Amino acid sequence: MIISIVNVLSILLMLCVIPTVWLVYRKKITFFNGVFLGTFLFLMSFVCSMYCIHIEYGYSPADVILGENLNSVIGAYSSVPGVTEAQIHSLTLMVDEMRKLYTVLLPAVLVLGNLMWVYIIFMVSKGILAIFRKDVSGFAKFCDLKMPKMAILLSLLSVILSRVVKSPQLSYAFLNFTSIIIVVSSVCGLSAVDYAFRKKLKISVLRTLIYIVVMFSFSLVWGTILPVVGMADAFVDFRKIRQKPADKE
Repeated sequence: MIISIVNVLSILLMLCVIPTVWLVYRKKITFFNGVFLGTFLFLMSFVCSMYCIHIEYGYSPADVILGENLNSVIGAYSSVPGVTEAQIHSLTLMVDEMRKLYTVLLPAVLVLGNLMWVYIIFMVSKGILAIFRKDVSGFAKFCDLKMPKMAILLSLLSVILSRVVKSPQLSYAFLNFTSIIIVVSSVCGLSAVDYAFRKKLKISVLRTLIYIVVMFSFSLVWGTILPVVGMADAFVDFRKIRQKPADKE
């Protein structure tokens, strides 16, 4: 009985993203608040689903990912002809490190994954509404994404606290929060770049392909430069997004 109730709750929480999109469309809430609210609803839906699986089958999908799937990688590699014991041992150590890192950063991975899907849903909804010539000014463009100053300051505080606190659980929580801010800052950094680049190349598909090629070719761009650009943009405001209409005139 309880499993059925939680399953229904999980579906309802996920469907609640639709009225969230509608609230953004009607400009009852801001685009960013809508995305954050939708992410929270998706996370709660995911938690309900995981709880049902745990109750019904006695295991968590995370345990399968961290256990069976990673171990299967070692098994598959061990079956390759010519692989030495030293190589298998090195792979085992690397997989163990991956398992530990994934375990620690699993909350951040879940938040970022759900945030990405909610953003995609909002962008698809915006595209559908635009096809029917509806007013989509309530939806932010990708080039308008900007990190709040408070988020940057909180992430700096989180880094300090993660090194000061003695509790591993609290330290991991701060680490997850910092990881989320860094990834989101990277996206906002790319948004700032897109704001300047879109003036030279109007076709969004071509710009996206260029970004993908550059980031895969130069991982340093994604891992270091873009987060710095995103954080700096929160304070310097390169795009002058915060200008008041009167100032622009």
